[in-house]
Amino acid sequence: MSKLERVNAALAGERVDRVPFSCWYHFGDQHLDGLAHAEMEYSFFRHYDLDFLNVMNDYGYPRGVLASVEEPAPYDITGPEDWHRLPTVNPWESAGYRELLISVRELSKKLAGDGHFVVSVLSPWSSARSLACHVLGKHVAEHPNDLRAGLDVITTNLERLVAALIELGASGIFLRTDGACREAIAWQGYRKFGRPFDLRVLKAAEGAAFNVLSLSGAHVYLAQVSDYPVSAFSWADRNETNPSLRRARTLTKRAVMGGVNPATFNETPLVEVRRQVKDALRQTGGRSLIVTPGGSLSSDTCEARIHHLRETVAELSGEAGRSMN
Repeated sequence: MSKLERVNAALAGERVDRVPFSCWYHFGDQHLDGLAHAEMEYSFFRHYDLDFLNVMNDYGYPRGVLASVEEPAPYDITGPEDWHRLPTVNPWESAGYRELLISVRELSKKLAGDGHFVVSVLSPWSSARSLACHVLGKHVAEHPNDLRAGLDVITTNLERLVAALIELGASGIFLRTDGACREAIAWQGYRKFGRPFDLRVLKAAEGAAFNVLSLSGAHVYLAQVSDYPVSAFSWADRNETNPSLRRARTLTKRAVMGGVNPATFNETPLVEVRRQVKDALRQTGGRSLIVTPGGSLSSDTCEARIHHLRETVAELSGEAGRSMN
């Protein structure tokens, strides 16, 4: 199978010659332009022979001068009135968004149909948190209408960005949220301040071949978001507070991504990595599965370890496939 065929089959729950594999980490290159970022992503894809590319986006949400106090604040949002000062932006006219779009346009040329690539996009909740981390909880409780007004503008900007990403050739988005988990906010809160805005962003990517919802954190709300219109779900399934891959099979018919613990990957004995891959295959039967770490790897991850992981997935899933035939 080609990389495209393999991933498409996995997403559809069909047989594959081997289970697809991918991984990703933050390059720390947000100080570089979009062409340089595209070159790094493309080199990463080729070097590790990934089945699809998750394009990391560290350029950040467009930040303005929004502080409601005279002295500089550590975050843009300080008072509830600041949510009403967030501007709508044209993604091509916003520095960070523009460099991401340039990167995606270049990757579309470089990959030229050789494999899917999805683009990491921070959810509206996570984008709001990046602007107002120290006051977000207070505003949820005391200034919900102001927060909703800000989330509406943030979501509008993300809708515009996502539409441009898809138009430029991205296979879909990798929508990352750190809010859909118990350690961030109760589900009743996320249902009000997260879910409606997530769905708007996914609507902007409607029709794309490969949209993913990525849930960060512990005690994730996979059951509550299992109806999101995506092709696959990604979360830290090796975190004992989160649903296992087997449990996910009872919650959604969509593909699942995970199987490997990203938090300890760089120090985990290779025999344990192999055990994790084998266990992921056993839990899912190798169907509707893409083996990945359940989150970003550390950027200093040993090169040989990633090669070993890919080879292990190919070997074990190939054996499993032959045994089923």
